Amino acid sequence: MGKQYRRKEKPMYQIIRNKTVAPPGSVSARRAKKGARINNFNLPSRNPRRETVSVWLEDAESELEAARTLFERGSPRLHRAILESLHDAVEKNMKAVIVYKGVRVPRGREGHDLIHLENLLKAKGIEIPIEHKDTVRNLALVYPRTRYEEAGPLPSEFQDRKFIENFLNKTEELYQWLKTKSG
Repeated sequence: MGKQYRRKEKPMYQIIRNKTVAPPGSVSARRAKKGARINNFNLPSRNPRRETVSVWLEDAESELEAARTLFERGSPRLHRAILESLHDAVEKNMKAVIVYKGVRVPRGREGHDLIHLENLLKAKGIEIPIEHKDTVRNLALVYPRTRYEEAGPLPSEFQDRKFIENFLNKTEELYQWLKTKSG
């Protein structure tokens, strides 16, 4: 057997002054050049807080629309889903106000607790009117039961279509009031 020669491999990247540089003409170099052209374009300045508020409001609007659509279907079996959508609409609307006021949105269990969200609003000087407090309390009361069947059945009054319709209207009023507070 003769002498074996090892082919000398060209380095894929060179390290120059603590920066990794792709060899000229390589795919990586072309992508970097293309990216540089795109990144040199100046985008108009944006207000990320405002965008976040609008995202929360859009989600809340979708939840409220879903609740209204489910109610129009007329089935008592959908009451649990209607109440869950109403809770989510108010929760997301409250979060939009919280973000608008410059407070970080709570995560986990506190993020779904309407009473906790109400207290955050109160700390920022926004007091929910007395006529809407019962709606918040009722939504907070039934939320675990709408989400998890093992938490028990819904209270009997939440099985009545007239009650659900009235509750839906009250929640829409609360929703509209909260919407005025998010700028």
